[in-house]
Amino acid sequence: MTVTLVPVPAPGPPAAPTRRRRVAVVVALVTALLVGGATVAAWALVGPPGAVGHDVSYPQCGQSLPTTGSFGVVGVNGGKVSTANPCLASQYGWASGRANGASLYANTGNPGAISTFYWPASGSRDPALCTDRTSAADAGCAYDYGYHGGQDSLRIARNTLGSGATARTWWLDVEVANSWNGSASANAASLQGALDALVAGGVGTVGLYSTSYQWTQITGGYSTANAAAHRSAWASAFTPKRPLEQAPLWIAGLSTVDAASKNCGTSFTGGTTVLAQYTDGSFDGDLVCGGGTPPTTTPPATTTGAASSTTTAPVTTTAPTTTTAPTTTTAPTTTTGPPTTAPTTSSVRPTTTTPTTSSVRPTTTTPTTTSARATTTTPTTTTAAPPATVPGVSTGVVAATDPTRGIALRWTAPVQTGGTPVSRYVILRGTAPGKEVTLGILTCRTPTCAWRDTSVARGARAYYQVVAVNDANAVGPRSPEVSAVAR
Repeated sequence: MTVTLVPVPAPGPPAAPTRRRRVAVVVALVTALLVGGATVAAWALVGPPGAVGHDVSYPQCGQSLPTTGSFGVVGVNGGKVSTANPCLASQYGWASGRANGASLYANTGNPGAISTFYWPASGSRDPALCTDRTSAADAGCAYDYGYHGGQDSLRIARNTLGSGATARTWWLDVEVANSWNGSASANAASLQGALDALVAGGVGTVGLYSTSYQWTQITGGYSTANAAAHRSAWASAFTPKRPLEQAPLWIAGLSTVDAASKNCGTSFTGGTTVLAQYTDGSFDGDLVCGGGTPPTTTPPATTTGAASSTTTAPVTTTAPTTTTAPTTTTAPTTTTGPPTTAPTTSSVRPTTTTPTTSSVRPTTTTPTTTSARATTTTPTTTTAAPPATVPGVSTGVVAATDPTRGIALRWTAPVQTGGTPVSRYVILRGTAPGKEVTLGILTCRTPTCAWRDTSVARGARAYYQVVAVNDANAVGPRSPEVSAVAR
């Protein structure tokens, strides 16, 4: 799921359904959950175990979409809460043409009182009690923001797709690239509000998309182990409609379907992981967990707007195992390579000992001695762990007045030796120095990248920073701050 806020081409034509027999397979992830004595309906997910599909959103507007895969997950928003994916209708049509149909996902966040979309007043109950709108730790205010954000995503989906949108599985996209300015507990409350809004609107299944690292960064590690303590702290402001920690999980991207399948046995909340994301050519692929050995992947055949004529990519086997990402979802900064044992070279002793014991004559003229034969076992040595793969700082960041409109931002990819490639950049913008918040994400794999911001008022100055994100979802440091005046 690449959530970005970049200029996109005009939406393509509505997708035509494929001539496949629709298969209604429902995997029930089932437990009766009790909240305040009321039984909550069980979660359910459309798609058989082992099935693969793809997720798309507005960054894929105008692109040819895959004709392989049995389901599609489509982004409702345009990169952040309260924005709309301009290609929602056509992409949803494409996903609905898959054998197992379509699901939806929505952006989340907790920007605080600087929000231009919605933020409650102190003392209001809308629907939770917001005690102090200026406090980053006020869970009630954050819940209200999440609730209204969830309602707005439902409004967008219903207006575009009709009332049937609530019959689909929905996912909450929880990534550090979105705006998170609250405490860990308040951020979790915002997600609880978004989930409750979807449930109140008639959505039966709501899941969470994230990684262990990002979830911990945002919520402080909200899980089954500490959920009761959070609910106790929230009790004066609101009561959850459905436990956040019991939501099914969709774990964000790894490089291959084989690597992603290992994520099926992990969890960042204690809930059940039902989808695992991976890279499938130029698209995000998704594997339904529980299917045993994953299928061999091929680059997806594509169709423009799901037209009937397709161009099939050559069949290849899975990506080489040397590109497999770590099988855990913790931050790459804590990932260390396994120690490797250096091969034993006959009876050559380490350099810290006296005479060489190898039968190969040393470079000096000193003859080998018999005393060196006393020990023939070379101590095992290990190589150093590979360097961390966190991206470096984006370099050469420049902001300038665009000659046509707005502000043009340009930069160069971080200098990086080895590790996971950088593929995305978080764009941060503020109206004053040091006040930058997330504006959106640009997908860019080239050495130089550019962004044009046309949303700044003419004559106004805006401040920017750029943050690199790699394919393992590791987030680099902020770049130096730059600014420019909009045309």
